[in-house]
Amino acid sequence: MRANAEHRGPGLALRFAGASLVVFLAVGVAAHAVVRRQVQADDQNNAQFHAVFVTDSLLVPIFHGIDLQKPVTGMVAVGIRARLAPVFGARIKRLKVWRPDGTIVFSDEPRLIGKRFDAADDFAATKDGPHSEITDLTDPENAFERGLAPTMFSTYLRLPSAPQLMVELYQDYGPTQAAIDHTVVQLDLALVSALLLLYLLVLPIAARASRRLRASNDALRVSNEELRAGKGQLRESLEREHAAAERLRSLDDMKNMILTSVSHELRTPLTSIIGFASTLQRRHAELNPATQQEIANRIQRVVAHADIRDRTVVVSADPVQVNIDPSKLERILENLLSNEARHTPPGTHITVRAGLIDEGVLLQVEDNGPGIQPEARDRIFQPFAHGRQQSPHAPGAGVGLALVAGFAELHGGRAWVEESESGGARFKVLIPAEPPHETYVWAAS
Repeated sequence: MRANAEHRGPGLALRFAGASLVVFLAVGVAAHAVVRRQVQADDQNNAQFHAVFVTDSLLVPIFHGIDLQKPVTGMVAVGIRARLAPVFGARIKRLKVWRPDGTIVFSDEPRLIGKRFDAADDFAATKDGPHSEITDLTDPENAFERGLAPTMFSTYLRLPSAPQLMVELYQDYGPTQAAIDHTVVQLDLALVSALLLLYLLVLPIAARASRRLRASNDALRVSNEELRAGKGQLRESLEREHAAAERLRSLDDMKNMILTSVSHELRTPLTSIIGFASTLQRRHAELNPATQQEIANRIQRVVAHADIRDRTVVVSADPVQVNIDPSKLERILENLLSNEARHTPPGTHITVRAGLIDEGVLLQVEDNGPGIQPEARDRIFQPFAHGRQQSPHAPGAGVGLALVAGFAELHGGRAWVEESESGGARFKVLIPAEPPHETYVWAAS
């Protein structure tokens, strides 16, 4: 791994150096463009200022008293040109005075006087002050300027003594362009030298930073590998812990179900009856008559509260085959009927139905008793939960309906309660239909 890191090191340094060089070149190109535009703008402003100065200081006195509302005559034009001789030098190459309709009323080129061209845009541009542009002399009005210079810097401005007139001054743009190029070259040399010096200063720093970064990356890579290994071990440990916890939970659920079932079985009336009867059978000779009578009375009392006397029970069931533990089905029915006996008043009408539906076999136990509040319909299937008002003589432990739900879930089904049409309770137990292995045949009798 170290050999690979050393191999990658020079590549990283070279990439960094190349990227830095590209950045410096981009900065240089951008700086060159900015400087060139700035120098060009400054020189053009200077040329425009020169044209304004010539107009205000020299042309206004020369044109004073001359009627420029119409093209000047030959003698007047000759006199004006004589006075303009000192104005024209190395920079000023041509002068035109325009009337708003585009007529040239005076020019140092006699052939232009009286000519008319389209100058509406130039007049509009000078409304708020001087206007300048670089011209290549291709327009028709520049036919006599094309031999004076390759390009001209043209400045348009209103004549201060006659604002309705426009003065156009042409300056040779060659010297201006040469000055711009010279200045830009000097600035480019200075800029390139500065950037090169800065690059040479930055390169050693970048090399050291690259080495440190490479060392940090190597250390980080090792740490990441260790973290990944530790993460894998931790994940395996967590999976083992989850599996162990799931096994313990299953065992705990099984234990609770067994204890609940045993506890409920021990509390059934049949268990009490058998217990009391066994006592009388085995120890009747040892018990006095009063004790024997007490035990008999308690048996009678348990029987009275265990059955569903004083209630009408109707059984309606189709012959169906159910893949279910017969003893569990008996416990489901026993617990539902015991629940009815415990929580409905005498005279209650109870209906037991069993039939086949699309999902499987549906067992229903329905009454016309006081019913169950909606908020308690899910809770009553939890262990030790109570729903309706309990009998004071047989309060119950609150596990009968929990066993009903548990036995249904063991067979992949479920148990729930609804309100019947009469306002009572309708308990339903669904056992999914499966190809039977052990079958319990329900038949109405």
